[in-house]
Amino acid sequence: RSFGDSKMALYVLGLSVFINIILDIIFVVIFHQGVQALAYATIISQLISSLCSTYYLIKRYPFVCFKLNQITNIKPLLKTTINYGLISALHQSSLYLGKLFIQGAINSAGMNIVTAYAVTTRIEGLINSFGDSGCAAISILVGQNYGAHNIKRTKETLFKGLKLMISLVMVLSIIIVLLTKPMTLLFVEKSQYQVIHETFIYMFVVCIFYVFCFIGNVFVGFYRGIGHVDVPFKGTTMHVTLRVILSYLLIHHLGLVGVALGCGVGWIFVNLYQVYQYRKLDIFNK
Repeated sequence: RSFGDSKMALYVLGLSVFINIILDIIFVVIFHQGVQALAYATIISQLISSLCSTYYLIKRYPFVCFKLNQITNIKPLLKTTINYGLISALHQSSLYLGKLFIQGAINSAGMNIVTAYAVTTRIEGLINSFGDSGCAAISILVGQNYGAHNIKRTKETLFKGLKLMISLVMVLSIIIVLLTKPMTLLFVEKSQYQVIHETFIYMFVVCIFYVFCFIGNVFVGFYRGIGHVDVPFKGTTMHVTLRVILSYLLIHHLGLVGVALGCGVGWIFVNLYQVYQYRKLDIFNK
C-alpha cells in the first residue's frame, strides 16, 4: 500500500478469505471438527497470505531487502517506530476494551437485546470496512505528501478525503437502513420480532450519526500520516469512555437506541476534539 500497489493487497486478502472459507468447509462439514478447527483454518489462511505477500514484495520491490551488516545507526528510527507502534496498539486496544465494557451493558439487558446487538455488529462491520479503508488510504497519501514537505497537497488530501468520505457514508447509510431487515433475517427467524425491531431501530439511529464516524476516520488517517498518532489514541479513549458511560445509563431505559445514541454522541465529541487539534497545528493554518 505504501508503494501505491493497493491492488495486490486486495488480491492477497481475497486469496486469504477464499482459503479460509474452503478450509472451514473441509474441517467442519467434511471432517466434522469443532470450533478449534475454525481457528486452525484462520491461522493457515493468514500464514499463506503472509508468505505470498513477502514473496511478492521481494520479487517486485527487491530494493527493500537488506543484509544484517547494513543495519547501522538504527537507534533513532527504532525509537520512532516503537513509539508509533506502541501508541497505535494502545489506540486499537482501547477501542476493543471499550467494546468489551459495552458488551457487559448489553448482557444485562436480556437475550433479545444481546442477540440484536450481535446482529448489528455484523452489519456495522460492512459499513465500517469502508471507513477503515478510507482511513488507511488517507494516511498513506498524507504521509507521502507530508514527508515530501508538500503542505498544500497534504491539506488538499485531507479536505478532498472529507468530501469523498462524507458523500460515501451518506449513500451507505441509506443502503444499510434499507437492507437491515433482510440482513437480520440471515441470522434470526422471522418469528423473533423483538430482535428484528431492536436491530432495525439501532441501525436506523446509528446510521444518522455515521457521517461523524467517517469524518473521524478521515482525521485519524490524517494524524497518522503526519506522525501525530497520539491524537487518534486520545480521541478514541475519550470516545470509548463516553460511549461506555452512556450505554450503561441509557440501555435499560431505551434499549439498543441508548447504545446507538451513546455511540453517536461519542463520535461528535471526537470530531470536535480532532478539529480543535487541527486548529492548533500552525503549519496548516498559514
